Amino acid sequence: MARVLRTFDWSRVSRYNEAPRRRTYPWDDWFDGRIWQLVEGEDFDGPSTSMEKVVRSTAYAKGLKVRARVNDEGVVVQRHEDARRVSGKTRSPSKAALRAALAE
Repeated sequence: MARVLRTFDWSRVSRYNEAPRRRTYPWDDWFDGRIWQLVEGEDFDGPSTSMEKVVRSTAYAKGLKVRARVNDEGVVVQRHEDARRVSGKTRSPSKAALRAALAE
């Protein structure tokens, strides 16, 4: 059962971590509109389902819409502007198309 603690030393590392997490993610890259495969153990630590939630909450905080799915390798992410729900395949825009959209 949960209990209330009088004090806690937050400087200590969690039991399963050897060092505190201070990882930052390249959100600008991952949210550029291309389809990104984020690989568990390489691009992020922890379970893919947790990273999917981090992706969705970060996008929401930035005012962006994203598609995110967990697969065998990790998490697939794509920022989008679509108002409708997509249930089929999507394509990554080319870098040239992304640059042209930013120039407008």
